[in-house]
Amino acid sequence: MAGTVHVIEMKRPAARTRRTNLVLAGDWTATGLPAMIEGATRSGQTAADVLQTQ
Repeated sequence: MAGTVHVIEMKRPAARTRRTNLVLAGDWTATGLPAMIEGATRSGQTAADVLQTQ
């Protein structure tokens, strides 16, 4: 099971995209956490950090 989780995490998209005006957020993005509220919260914070550094 642990190997499956690692493979799923590798397939999730990062917050930063190739487009400078598009940032992804949501529990389905790569956060290192399961797709739950904690992952969604971390994803939103990561997206905000990406936007601030642009």
